[in-house]
Amino acid sequence: MATKEFVFSGVLWTDRTDFYPTPYEYAQLYPAVTPFLSAAQARYNPNSMLLPAPDFKAFEHRAAWRYQYLDINDGAPGAFSDPGAGVGTPRATITTTFDTATGVTLDASIIGSNLEIWDSTLATYKGVCLITAVSGSDLTLAVVSNPGSATQTHVALADNDRCYVVGTAHGESSSAPEASSDELEVVHNSTHLERTSLEISEHLKRAVLRGEQNELQRMRMEKGNEHKIKQARAFYFGARSGGIGGVAHGAGGGTDATSIPTHMVDANSKTVRQTMGIWSALRRYGRRSGNQQNWFEFIKNEFSYNDIVDISEKISQYDLGDDMKEWYCGPGATSFFAKAGREGLLTKLENTRVNLDISPAATGDIGLVSKVLTLPHCQIRLINDPLLRNTPYHDAILGVTPRNVELVRYMQDTYAVNIKTDNNPLIQKDEFLGDCGIRLRLVETMEAIFLT
Repeated sequence: MATKEFVFSGVLWTDRTDFYPTPYEYAQLYPAVTPFLSAAQARYNPNSMLLPAPDFKAFEHRAAWRYQYLDINDGAPGAFSDPGAGVGTPRATITTTFDTATGVTLDASIIGSNLEIWDSTLATYKGVCLITAVSGSDLTLAVVSNPGSATQTHVALADNDRCYVVGTAHGESSSAPEASSDELEVVHNSTHLERTSLEISEHLKRAVLRGEQNELQRMRMEKGNEHKIKQARAFYFGARSGGIGGVAHGAGGGTDATSIPTHMVDANSKTVRQTMGIWSALRRYGRRSGNQQNWFEFIKNEFSYNDIVDISEKISQYDLGDDMKEWYCGPGATSFFAKAGREGLLTKLENTRVNLDISPAATGDIGLVSKVLTLPHCQIRLINDPLLRNTPYHDAILGVTPRNVELVRYMQDTYAVNIKTDNNPLIQKDEFLGDCGIRLRLVETMEAIFLT
């Protein structure tokens, strides 16, 4: 008789063959791609009160006394009549106009302050003066001394001189000076309503299937992951009309009000609130230069050890020692640090490399796998973030100080079952529903780094 063979056609091939060696197993792509959201949820206290309104505010405070200086705003302030230490009483004085008062107030509370004066480039030391009187933005300065001069001669003042407050000095038996004060600042944000639906027919729900036996269960898992990743993207990249309050781009870009903005509406005139994500907040309020810079851009093959040390110095100035920085790295940035840890980064000295001090990967107390980068000014937890893959942020880094980033909810996340019942449609429609946002405080304690 003829031999029956296994042919690639007919009923034997298409209908009788079992093509599935493990019919109830299937592979999933990207099982967990939201490390920032996972961290925020892990730190969220389930006993926290829900927000009383979807628009919310938060207080923040910057220690005014941390940096205290003024700049002379006078085209010709002139020289002291007796620029030396002087022997008479009172000392020689000059009255000149000031601006850029940082950490101090131009009122009576500043009388008695000693000023160490430098030129605008901070290269020439001029001496120390004492503020003896104030009238509006005009201050009267009495020469004290120039320790850098053999004759203690004070260098003549000039426009844009930088004057640092270096303590106060008051007369014996004098009255207490005028008090100064500051106020808390306010920032705000909104929650956003995230909705993700799934729908399945009764016929498919009852079918006997291979792969995943319960198609409704598989769809719930799939849509649950989609809902989570949509929330994570909103917490990163969402933009809120009107901002959250603050000075745009560090300085010179206008100040956003702290009042609740007029939200946009949808096609049915329903209010659509949006949360301001962290990347968007940094893009709006980050500083591109200066001592408080927290928005950095580098060419990858020119990024040096000197650059990363300088970054660590700037971003650690607000650290109180109780919170390790977290850097959420796009896959390209993660690869960059892996190579730098092995090969080292070039220093400004030609052909000299320094290896980065990066610990082995470990799982932290909130369940994230990370490595710790130790730099001269701080330690940073490096966390790979697949959510940034194949986006403009593939080679970018988002740095956060965890205590200043908080998940808040207006409504608890819910899963609504069978929400479509009119006329018995023989389908089941479910929905993941969440109304939450991010409370951001002190954006200057966060940073964005782009490696191009």
